[in-house]
Amino acid sequence: HVEAQDLNGNISVDTCWVLAQDINAPQVTMKTHVALDSTGQITITDPTQVIASMTDNCGIDTAYVTTSSKTYYCTDSISDPISVHVADVNGNQFMTTVTIPIKDDTAPYFTTKPYLLSFLDSTGNASFTVADILDSVIFDACGVADTTLLQSSFSCNDVGFGYISVQVTDVNGNVGTDSIYYQVHDTIPPPIVVQNHQLVEATVTGIGRVNFFDVV
Repeated sequence: HVEAQDLNGNISVDTCWVLAQDINAPQVTMKTHVALDSTGQITITDPTQVIASMTDNCGIDTAYVTTSSKTYYCTDSISDPISVHVADVNGNQFMTTVTIPIKDDTAPYFTTKPYLLSFLDSTGNASFTVADILDSVIFDACGVADTTLLQSSFSCNDVGFGYISVQVTDVNGNVGTDSIYYQVHDTIPPPIVVQNHQLVEATVTGIGRVNFFDVV
């Protein structure tokens, strides 16, 4: 409805049609990589596996990917070409073909024992190994590279309790950590060797005295 009026108050009225169109394609951001699952494999079938975000001013209608349906493993570094299609409710489309890096970003899995009890030996030392601490087998789908105890040796200065941290790194640099409560005890009494015979001379009062270091 359009209305115009001149300086003398004369009015003209007419009607016209206005067509509003949505011509903006959806905004789509792709992921930087596709992550293998905890078993070390992935098959790309869902758009959310490769699309980080998708928005549209009027709303997303459909999204799908076309792939080779290949299953990727730890030895794969990049995907085959993936066709991505996103359409909004008004038919505007986003389309692209990408290859995306395949990565393992799952840390190794393991559990530790509830606590660890150790006793100093006759030299005043004790040590723990990874086997002493772990309560399960270390699992990583792509392989473990290194296992580290942040403290493995203990001495008289460490008698008491505390926590030891365990760090496991897989071949792709993912790190799993845990800690275990420990107690270190010193239960070995000091050894004493005494002389079998010691001559003690009595004083005029009839009393003889022996020093500790005279018999030890």
